Amino acid sequence: TLTDIRGGAVIENSYEDVQISGLQSNCTIRSRHSDISVKSVAGEVNIENSYGLVDLRGGSQRATITAPHAEIWVEDLSGPLEVRNSYEKITLRKVGPSRLEGSHSAVDADGVTGNLEINDTYEPIVLKSIRGNLQITGGHLSISGKDIIGDSIYVSSSYEDVGLADFAGKTTILLSHGEITLSPLPLTGPLEVRATYSPITFFWPGEERYAVDAQTKSSDIHWNLSGAASIEEKDNLTALRAFSEISDRPRIQLSTTYADIQFEKGPIR
Repeated sequence: TLTDIRGGAVIENSYEDVQISGLQSNCTIRSRHSDISVKSVAGEVNIENSYGLVDLRGGSQRATITAPHAEIWVEDLSGPLEVRNSYEKITLRKVGPSRLEGSHSAVDADGVTGNLEINDTYEPIVLKSIRGNLQITGGHLSISGKDIIGDSIYVSSSYEDVGLADFAGKTTILLSHGEITLSPLPLTGPLEVRATYSPITFFWPGEERYAVDAQTKSSDIHWNLSGAASIEEKDNLTALRAFSEISDRPRIQLSTTYADIQFEKGPIR
């Protein structure tokens, strides 16, 4: 246990807890089978741990956490964050730019100011209040996001559902074998979905009109909106176009196979 140290600290440990608070410089902790608590460190933080808990709160400098088989909680950190984890949950609250590398790691992030990058597999990702670019890559990830505003949003997953609401920015979604539900804010960039075996439900953002191209194979497109749309069917392909005359606003492009596409009046909240 270290409290109110004017300098920094380097700690090596195993099988017992580590508690640090009030360091005025850098902190490095290497441990295993430990619960680690770090609060209010003014310098950089570097934590290596396994089979325990990492709880990091407060700080303005860079933090790096490498902790397989360890649950991770980070809160009130304005500096950049990098996390590597496996088989345990990562929770972020009020943090700065973050990069997460996980395997079987659930992610719960609420309040990220800066870009958020996630590479993960096989666990749910729940996001809220992101102010920066978002990039999610991996497989077997269920993804739920709300209130995401950045220049770009990129999501690539498979075999689980993707649902985004109240989001804005250039958006690209790649998915196979999962359901997609989108309820964007008025568009600030083009929106493109490329999917296979994935039904798509799109809730229209506000009253503005945007050019739309939608296509599915061996399924149907349902246009439940006011405004004319042309639908053509040929060689098991169904294609829809609407508001094609509009060229000064972002474009919507949706494509899938063996699943329906539905356009509904939005937004859904």
